[in-house]
Amino acid sequence: MSLAFPQAPVREREGIQVSYRLRLPDSTATFLAIFIDFSLQGATAAQIDGLTASPEAWDSYIRNSMNLPGGRLIGYRLTTIEGMKAAEVKFEMREGDRVDPVLFHVCFDGTTNVVLSYRQRSSTADLRQRDAFFASLRRQR
Repeated sequence: MSLAFPQAPVREREGIQVSYRLRLPDSTATFLAIFIDFSLQGATAAQIDGLTASPEAWDSYIRNSMNLPGGRLIGYRLTTIEGMKAAEVKFEMREGDRVDPVLFHVCFDGTTNVVLSYRQRSSTADLRQRDAFFASLRRQR
C-alpha cells in the first residue's frame, strides 16, 4: 500500500500493527493511518474475507472495532477503494467540552486491514487535505 500525507508523519508502532500519525502544526487536523497484518497471527485471506462477506458482517466489524473512549458512531456506508471492499465511517470524538468530527476509511487487502482517519480539530481545517489524503491510498500491484 502507498499513501500520501500532507506532511511527514511520525511512525508510531511496529509489528502486527504499524501506524503513522500527523498532527498539523496549526493543530487544525490529525491524520492517522493504521496497517494491521493479520497474517502475522496466522490468519488467511479467506478468514479475513469473512469480516466483509456481507453487510451484516461489516456492521458487526465496524461496531466492535470503532468502540473508542469518548467516541460516537454517527453512521457509515459501504463502498470500494482501489477495488477493495471498504467502509466510510463518520464518527465524533469528545475531548472535554469539544466534539470533533472524524472520518474513517476502512478497507481490507488480503490479510491486511487498512484504517485511515482524519480528525477535524478546527472549523478552519483545509478539507482539501483530507480529501487528498483519502484519495492517495493505492494498492501495490
